[in-house]
Order: sequence, then C-alpha cells, then structure tokens
Amino acid sequence: MMVEGDTELQGAAADDPYDAIVLAGGRGSRLGLVDKATLDVGDGPLLAGVLEAVAAARHVVVVGPPRDLPAHIHQVREEPVFGGPAAAVVTGLHALPTESGADGAAPWTIVLGCDLPLARQAVPLLLATRRGEGCVLADGEGHAQWVAGVYSTSALVAAAESLGDATDRPLRALLGRLSTRALAAPGRVGDDVDTWDQVSEWNDYFIDGEDADESSADDEPEERSANE
Repeated sequence: MMVEGDTELQGAAADDPYDAIVLAGGRGSRLGLVDKATLDVGDGPLLAGVLEAVAAARHVVVVGPPRDLPAHIHQVREEPVFGGPAAAVVTGLHALPTESGADGAAPWTIVLGCDLPLARQAVPLLLATRRGEGCVLADGEGHAQWVAGVYSTSALVAAAESLGDATDRPLRALLGRLSTRALAAPGRVGDDVDTWDQVSEWNDYFIDGEDADESSADDEPEERSANE
C-alpha cells in the first residue's frame, strides 16, 4: 500500500549509500540464555551472515556485548544494558555519524536483527524497494519485522527524538512512528530464529538445499502499510 505524500515517495537510486545497525544484544531467553548471534545456522554463525549481508554499508554498528569482529565495525552496548530493542536501535543510531558528506551519515539506515538466516537475500530486497520513510519485511505470518527494515535516516532520527526515553519500549513505539511499507517477502526471507526448534528447522532448510535466492522472484513483493 502506498503511503500518502509527495516528494517523500520518490524511490532511492540503486547506488544510494546506506548505514547498518545490527542488534545482537538480546538475552536469548527462549534459547536458555545462549548468545543467539553465535549460533551456527546454515553455513556459519548467524551474526557473521548478517554482517556479510551488509558488507557494502558505509558504516556498520553492532549493538551488543563486545565480540571479536573486524576493526571497521563499530561495537556499542545498548543503554541501559538489556534496555530493550528500541533502546538498542537508538543507541546504534547515536553511534553513527551525524554529519552528511562522503564519509558522513548515509541517507538510509538498514536495521537488522542478528537472527535472520536469509539476511543475504533480505538486504538486496530492502535496498531495491526503499522509498518514502522506509520499508520492512513481513514474516511468513504477515507480521512486520521491524528489525528487517530500511529507513530514511532523517526520519529515523526524528522518530528517536520524538520518542524520548526508549528504555523498555517496543520496537513499534519507535519504528511505528515512520510511514513505512511492509513487503510480503518471498519464501522465508523475512523469518528469524527465536527457539531451538526453529534452529533445527532452519538447519534442515539449508541441508535440503532450499537456500536459493528467494529474493529473485519475478513478481514484485506485495506491499501494505507496516502500521496496519
């Protein structure tokens, strides 16, 4: 569904730069407090696959505990620790450059959870469909995946300022302030990992060879307002 507006609805150029915020600081409560980012799903740890997916980003911020990551990746801890996903996004946003220019803030910011096994397919799809204030993927049940989205950086900054204290606030309280579209992603591109059963399902998925480029479907993904 198109969001009403005027020039805000212009599509982004294919080569418009973007920054990336990766959330990797959750408790893993449904996984027995195991660090979800380190779980091997498919061909390696979940976080490694997500970072590979955003390798072309101008700046990459990982929000979570310190890890052995490449030096160019900026690592920060959400404030307060375990303060919730909205607080983590705001912390990541504050870690990005604020000035514009060739090495400054990019016009777009991708926000991803560390638990997206098909991040390599999700990112190109998001970049190809970004316009307005942003787009998010919908999972297999049609739910907007706020941490599988691309957002106008200026709109994201404005939303964070409008929200104020993000501690213990849900993602929708922050990202729902933007006029975004939810894309019905092909296959399981928008699905994540939350439980051990899902870890097993995903590994079976990859073993069965079902990890083809599901974002290459001929038809454009169905769109609706993410705020519905």
